[in-house]
Amino acid sequence: MMCCLLPVQLPDGTIVSGGGKDKAIHSWSPHYYSKLISNDLPAMLGGVKTVTQGRGNRLLVGTTLNYILQGTLDSYFNVVIQKGHADEVWCLTTHPSHHQFISVADDHNVFLWDYSNTQNMEAKSSRMVLTLPAFIQVGHTAGIEHMDWSADSQFLLSTSADFEMNYWSAAVCKQVNNPGSMRDVTWATQNCTLGFNVAGIWPEGSEGTDINCCSKAYNRPLLAAGDDWGKVKLYSYPTDKPKSGCQTYSGHSGGIMGVQFLYNDARLLTTGGRDMAIMQWEVCLSHF
Repeated sequence: MMCCLLPVQLPDGTIVSGGGKDKAIHSWSPHYYSKLISNDLPAMLGGVKTVTQGRGNRLLVGTTLNYILQGTLDSYFNVVIQKGHADEVWCLTTHPSHHQFISVADDHNVFLWDYSNTQNMEAKSSRMVLTLPAFIQVGHTAGIEHMDWSADSQFLLSTSADFEMNYWSAAVCKQVNNPGSMRDVTWATQNCTLGFNVAGIWPEGSEGTDINCCSKAYNRPLLAAGDDWGKVKLYSYPTDKPKSGCQTYSGHSGGIMGVQFLYNDARLLTTGGRDMAIMQWEVCLSHF
């Protein structure tokens, strides 16, 4: 999955990672990268597919068996959404200011969940609780791979495996039917590998499978991209010119499935596919 599991950095600097096969979630020291806490999910819930930060110190976890969980590493994880999707959950992203989050899955659906009702989302028992999505929207004809928030939290952008881009009103999860009206929207994130601002990351003659992931820095005009040959590429952002120049770095032995800048933009985390490796890179700006 190109919008696959990425390490998550918490506000205190702790890094959280997980993997599908071992069904484990780990936290790591931000200084020496030693393992702090591990939490193994029950086998019946499936492998870890995606992790994101929820409210406070809680984490939201999506699994390969269509469960969404909430909890903390030093406690336990409760099932808050049981089989909400018809296929494995690929990505979760929380609203920057409202008690809502978005889930996407291999069933081609975008769900907007409202968890202002804390009775379900903070259930203390281990029983499985099913909550209903605030809005359900079907707009893609293939699996959704990447999503981005606008800077004002009003819009979402999603891209799918068949290279389709859709814009959404975040308040009601309704598709924007006039894409031209989105041309001047400023985006807070750049996870989608399609679009004007990332047109230059694609090599000439590409069939659409060369670039697996990308991410822009928080406070610097930089974009990182990971390709199918294990290369990490660092661009100036926006990368809107064909054949944009970049710095290329090697480290992974296979395709890179996720890239993410840490909050201070001084380091970059990358996750591999078959090599099952998480790598940390120091960002040096001598070439930019």
